[in-house]
Amino acid sequence: MRGDVAKQVCPEIHLVQFPVARGKTDLSTYRNAGSEVVSILSRSGRYEHASIDEVYLDLTIPAVKQCWQIILPSALSVKK
Repeated sequence: MRGDVAKQVCPEIHLVQFPVARGKTDLSTYRNAGSEVVSILSRSGRYEHASIDEVYLDLTIPAVKQCWQIILPSALSVKK
């Protein structure tokens, strides 16, 4: 949503403007913060950048490990 539209919908909103460099919005702060987030998320699984602020995170392996931690003890305790 554009800022002017957001202001109409929610007049009390506080909009923050990015600094401008060479006539364009300077997104370096935004990119740096995104990189920090990705570095944290990447500890949980494989990832792929989709855009400046989107990441696909493959949690298959951590999810399988979590399932086995739950299922295996139950399976071992079943008496025949």
